[in-house]
Amino acid sequence: MTLTYEQYFDKVYGCWLGKCIAGTIGAPYEGMKQYLKLDYSPDLFKEMLPNDDLDLQVLWLDALERKGVNVTMEDLAQLFSEKNIYWPGEYAWFKKNLDRGIRPPYTGIYENDFYFEGMGCPIRGEIWGMIYPGNPDGAADICEIDGNLDHYGNSVYFEKFWAAMVAASFYETDLQKLIQIGLRYVPSSSKAYRLIIDVLCWCDMEENPKRILSRILERYGHRDCTNSFQNMGIILFSLIKGKGNLIDTTMMAVRCGFDTDCTAGNTGALLGAVLGAKCLQDTYGFKEAGYKLTLKYARKTDRVYDLAADTCRVGLHFAAMGRNPVEITGAEHVELLQPDLSVPPVSITYDYMDGPYVQPGENKHLTIRIKNSTDRTQILYMSVENGPNFEDVEFPGMVAAPAGQEIAFSMTLVMKSELDKVCESNHVRLVAKTENTETSCTIGLVAKTPYLVYGPFWENNVTVPDLKPGESYGSFIPGGSREQDYLDNIRTYHLNTRIFLDKEYMTLEELEKGAYDGSYEKEGRPTFCEGDILQFNDLCSFEGQCALYLKRTILCQENREVNLNLGYTDPFALWLNGELLCRRDQQESWTPENLHLNHLQLKKGENILILRMMKYSGNPKLTLTFANLGNMAPHIVDLVSKVEQ
Repeated sequence: MTLTYEQYFDKVYGCWLGKCIAGTIGAPYEGMKQYLKLDYSPDLFKEMLPNDDLDLQVLWLDALERKGVNVTMEDLAQLFSEKNIYWPGEYAWFKKNLDRGIRPPYTGIYENDFYFEGMGCPIRGEIWGMIYPGNPDGAADICEIDGNLDHYGNSVYFEKFWAAMVAASFYETDLQKLIQIGLRYVPSSSKAYRLIIDVLCWCDMEENPKRILSRILERYGHRDCTNSFQNMGIILFSLIKGKGNLIDTTMMAVRCGFDTDCTAGNTGALLGAVLGAKCLQDTYGFKEAGYKLTLKYARKTDRVYDLAADTCRVGLHFAAMGRNPVEITGAEHVELLQPDLSVPPVSITYDYMDGPYVQPGENKHLTIRIKNSTDRTQILYMSVENGPNFEDVEFPGMVAAPAGQEIAFSMTLVMKSELDKVCESNHVRLVAKTENTETSCTIGLVAKTPYLVYGPFWENNVTVPDLKPGESYGSFIPGGSREQDYLDNIRTYHLNTRIFLDKEYMTLEELEKGAYDGSYEKEGRPTFCEGDILQFNDLCSFEGQCALYLKRTILCQENREVNLNLGYTDPFALWLNGELLCRRDQQESWTPENLHLNHLQLKKGENILILRMMKYSGNPKLTLTFANLGNMAPHIVDLVSKVEQ
């Protein structure tokens, strides 16, 4: 395939221009979950609004300019962490995992139970299509180093789908054909694939946008307005029903609500690439404008035109890459970038074989990978700096890495069993030395949180006194005037248990002092929980309504003020140092942040956290996430907890 530079630039410029303008139109309505009666007006984009849809792609452009075709997931992660302000959602979990020493691609997986399929991934797929013009293979492949930073699974598939469509738009303008091209990069067994096929069918069956939206929500709707399924569905049917008209398509997406800045921005970007900037300016009157970022970062200019020119300079390097290289002619006047294409002679990476969590006395298995990029065999002398909380590691003292190859071997770390406290974040440094160089890799391990667990506590529907020999409990079961009433009450007695919201099954004094009256339920059992999410059924397998108490002791070297984010499904109560912080008696649909408690005081020394969890649903879930002060402050990753005995 051959493109002239003029053609290439026009489509890249159109893509960015469409992204900025359409995203600005949609931004004021983000999060509205209703069908909007909204007509188009040029006043909707008087001034470009900042948007994370653009922000991260501008960061990726910076990484591409500096690293070129050698850009890595680590490069993107570093920029993400340094320059992106701490937004909630999947961005927050990425940052927390990274701060705990967990490395990509695991940063998008662990504890990201709610946001892992968010729109934060597909909204940034355009840049990969723009730097791989006419090469959907290359665009889809490179999404792997981006999407898995803070998402995984279907959300990443959607990004690959979108990037491939943008890449293909440099030679194909038929929207139906573009969708089919993008579909090649979505696993046919995935939920993402089913959504795309379903939307295509519904668009054939229905003309009314509201009815199509209802079908999407019926099968793929999510209470989180930023979830990718409903929003990608809105994007697709808007593209199909908009029939290539950018205004009609954008407004159709915005009227559907939910993540409107994303749905509008994505449709605007793709149609901008299909139509080109000249068409947007001549047909729709979209003129050059400046864009805004919320990043701790600024480029030389804020003109969309210059952003397009910089993107094309990067794309000239990537266009000739991959299985389907593209020739771009007429670019002799363009000053090419000189990225740093050097690679380290030796690099070390690792894989968690069974997750990043570890507890005292537990083995942690890892796969270590060493890549030798030189043209001769490297003899590496290995050592491990494992810190005070880990046993000495049996480890090969010397390994040979053949020229241009990668070797892999397993390593087992063991956290000491006799620890009286653990820190959430733990780091082990792996060092490989040659005669002339030293290469290292820091392995992040997250200590499981120690609790004492008490319970389960439960009651039956009727309290039966001590029976005399031969006496039946049936006489104590409430009856009625009819035999059926009595039988129903018997069944209820046999089948059910219950708990009372207003009843304390253990006192704070018993819990704080560890008092024990001889009953198993009131004997605290040491338990280690993975991370911030507590699953009731992992703590207790009792089927039926019941209650648990959990005690955690947090150790502070000095007084500390913190925020606490709580997510829950079932009633709970929480105490800190004897003070009731909150109590909720209703059931909720879980998110990591159903509730925010701000400006809590942790004192120097021991802080006793008591949690009462009540089981009404099948498997109650509760999340406790400590954060620094501020509306969008980072999660705390250095809390130290006492190992309860």
